[in-house]
Amino acid sequence: MASYTEKSLIEVLTQHQAYFYRTSSYTVNELLKIFNDESALMLAKLRDLLDELNDSEKVALAGGQYTTTNLKEIRNLISEWFTTINNSLPEAFAVSATALAVYEANYTAKLYGGKIKKPNGEKLFTAAKKIPLVGGALVDELLSKIAESARQKVEYAIRDGISSGKTNQ
Repeated sequence: MASYTEKSLIEVLTQHQAYFYRTSSYTVNELLKIFNDESALMLAKLRDLLDELNDSEKVALAGGQYTTTNLKEIRNLISEWFTTINNSLPEAFAVSATALAVYEANYTAKLYGGKIKKPNGEKLFTAAKKIPLVGGALVDELLSKIAESARQKVEYAIRDGISSGKTNQ
């Protein structure tokens, strides 16, 4: 039978895990908001650019050829969106992950009766980034792959829509 101390420790860790889950969910929601806001801006501009295309430009775009000024503008818009996502998501994640690393280090030290003088969140976060997550991927790799995958999906959706006769909307 578990002692009172063991039960208390389990309760504290369970409560902490619930709080940690809520915090990480909030962080994910903030990252999604950044992604969705940037994507909405890009899609509004993209829709206007697609409306201006003539039939030959649509055929060229469907074939991945960016030969005219309008098509180059579409390619540049997608590239700018990708660059923005590729920079803003890791930056926002780093800020929240650094704060979380400091909190976790302090919490763990307090829980076990120790003390950390002044934890360096950036050092903790940098060390954590070197440890593989799900499937062996590193944090930086995962974030850059999200942006690249999203860029490819946008391009593929445009090409597929044009070749199958869908509207710009």
